[in-house]
Amino acid sequence: MPTNLGEEEILRKKVWKIINLTEANRLYVHYKTLTFKKIGKVSSKIKLIRLPEILTICVLNALVPNSAMLLTGGHGSGKTTLVKLLGRMFTARSLREIENSIIRGHPQLTEEKLIGTLKLGKLMKDGEEEVVWRQFVTSFWKIIDEVNRLTPYAQDILLSLLAEGTVKYYDSIITINKFCLFGTINPNDVGTFELSQPFLDRFGISVPIAMPASHDLQLILAGKDEKFSGLDELIQVPKVLSLDELMEIWYYVNRISFS
Repeated sequence: MPTNLGEEEILRKKVWKIINLTEANRLYVHYKTLTFKKIGKVSSKIKLIRLPEILTICVLNALVPNSAMLLTGGHGSGKTTLVKLLGRMFTARSLREIENSIIRGHPQLTEEKLIGTLKLGKLMKDGEEEVVWRQFVTSFWKIIDEVNRLTPYAQDILLSLLAEGTVKYYDSIITINKFCLFGTINPNDVGTFELSQPFLDRFGISVPIAMPASHDLQLILAGKDEKFSGLDELIQVPKVLSLDELMEIWYYVNRISFS
């Protein structure tokens, strides 16, 4: 891995570009902000920096190796859309690829729909069990939409991935060495389940998201509605980082010492 400070600065600027693009193109609008104190390199004066809270925490989750984050809030607050768009900019994968690898929580979600299926032709012809893994399992950028609609059985399956980095189906085992996971939670209703404590413990942070304020709603309504017109993946949601570059960032993050 490189240790050149110039390359480190280039990567840092790319991360800032993701934040700036998201704000400039109004890909996600929310009124809450985080305030940081920054000491100037020359004058040593303290400067206050304000950043969008939800977006910034999601970005930080992506920068921490093998991290998992929960976003909780009402229906239609843009949780899943935000992490989909970040997946595009952080990994250079298309929005379609990101979408195809999402798990949608549902009480009828079976093990086959969650992690994989057997290749029937191989099984019937040769009697061999060859597993075709679901895109969620093989994808680096993992999204579980409506986590609280997963049954306790489905939670246990995912717990193996989060706790041990492995997924088993029949006699096949796949090892997941690197991943970035986002889960969303909507309000409880008749179709939701209580999340077990061991499963919740595998998420490093949970962020509550309030519904947009009136000013935010005006900005959202004034913007382009991607559901009808689509987002331009070259201009609005471009690939900013590659997966290899994100791995370089993880390398730098792991070198940071904490006291």
